[in-house]
Formats: sequence, structure tokens, C-alpha cells
Amino acid sequence: SNDPSTLYFDVLPGSIDDFAKWRGIHSNDWDGDGLNNTDEEWTSQWKWDTDGDGLGDNYELEIGTLPWKYDSDGDGLSDMTEHIWHSNPRKKDTDQDGLNDYIEHHGWVVSFDYFGKDFSWHINSNPRFNDTDIDGVNDFLEYRTLQNPMSSDTNGDGVK
Repeated sequence: SNDPSTLYFDVLPGSIDDFAKWRGIHSNDWDGDGLNNTDEEWTSQWKWDTDGDGLGDNYELEIGTLPWKYDSDGDGLSDMTEHIWHSNPRKKDTDQDGLNDYIEHHGWVVSFDYFGKDFSWHINSNPRFNDTDIDGVNDFLEYRTLQNPMSSDTNGDGVK
């Protein structure tokens, strides 16, 4: 109705999966994040996701990330991005190859001469594997020497 005295309260979960798991609103957990209000010392009692990274506060505590910090390890990727891509949100360099996860995820540009023509290519590596293309050359070394960590023919000479 268009009656201005009518109040609408949108308190239902946003998806059918969330609805199936929904426990309703409890007086001791105002934001529905699974943490009692009295336990929310570093998190907000009013937001189920204090840092806004898309992961609920209780879930972040369960997996060991900081629910008040958008990027727990400070590598430039949100905890949610690392969760989706299966890198470690508690380590700046998941695979310990010397490249932080942000660089590996977002990539870099490699420029080279291809039969007399300049060519540039945006490439990236996998933050979960220290030698993405399994060619025996660490991704960090390929990054530093502007080689392609996604090609086992690192220098493009046809020899793998």
C-alpha cells in the first residue's frame, strides 16, 4: 500500500541458501553474524561483516582472518578475494616464491619483439604455486626478468 503510516521491515536473508540456514534475529546477536553482542569487542554488533570484505565476522574468526580488517595479511587483496581464489588470506605470499599475492593475481605487462614488431602482453601467475608453469624457473625470477610464468618455454626459443 502507499499508506505512509505502513512500515516495512526487510529482515529476511538475501538468498534461499541463507534462508535455509537462518536462525532469525536473537537479542544477543543483533547483526546475525553468529557472535554474541558481548563477544564483539573488535567487531561491530550492528554489522555481520565489520570490515566489509564479504565474509561474516564469525566465519573470519573460524578461518583465522581478522574480521575488522578488509585485508588481513596486507597484500592488497581482500580476504574475500583470497578466499575465492584459494590463496592464503593470512600470508602476503601464499606460495612463498617472493611475489606477493596481489602481484600474482593482478599480473604485469611483458613487452617483447615478435618478428620485428613490438608486442605487449598482460600476464599473471598463480599465487598458490611458486612455479606456475612447472618449468623449473620460480615465478619471482620470471617476473624480475620479464618472462612469462604461464609458459614453460620461458624465453620463447622453442625449447622447454
